[in-house]
Amino acid sequence: MGSIRTGVGTEWIASGQTWLVIRQPGRDTVIARDEKSGVESEFRISAVLSQFAKGLLEFSSTDDRLLEQSAPQVDLRDLSDEQRRVEKS
Repeated sequence: MGSIRTGVGTEWIASGQTWLVIRQPGRDTVIARDEKSGVESEFRISAVLSQFAKGLLEFSSTDDRLLEQSAPQVDLRDLSDEQRRVEKS
């Protein structure tokens, strides 16, 4: 795993909730929004990292989120024979 940046835009999942950092008012403090309920809560970065180290939460990769949002959904039946050969390799 690469480095973890815990600033605005960082997303983590804990106890079935997905949190997105929307503000960072202090060096060790972030405001994150529960993506399901929209509720904002304050977290200490040190506490979040401690939970990560204990395996109680996982960080979401921004790259994964961007791929999920931007990747077009393609039905393989719509591809030409040549495209299907490329996709298989």
